[in-house]
Amino acid sequence: MSRVDRGEGFCNCSKLRVMGIGFSSRVNSEPNEIQVVLTIHVIFKEEKANDTLVRSWGTCYVAGGCGEGRRERQVRCSDPEGRTVLELMCDPITAPLKIKLCFTACRHHRVYDSEAD
Repeated sequence: MSRVDRGEGFCNCSKLRVMGIGFSSRVNSEPNEIQVVLTIHVIFKEEKANDTLVRSWGTCYVAGGCGEGRRERQVRCSDPEGRTVLELMCDPITAPLKIKLCFTACRHHRVYDSEAD
């Protein structure tokens, strides 16, 4: 990961792309000394990060019809133009869950109101 001194300190610049590099120089000469000053100019452009697109959760799937199950949703990684890219190109730390646990009550788990009958 690159670090760049922007004058006021350092930045984490993993999303920056180098657009150009240049330099300027000057020579200072004193009677017994030559000093060369080289200044490097780097022009950066901040790139937009890839993003994840998320669909809504599906229904709770339970193998036996009731009890603990799971629900899924589609999550895909896309570039700033909306094109699908490899999943590893999105940040796994901030990526939303694709699967979560759910529960469908079995008939014997349900509570009935005896006064409603």
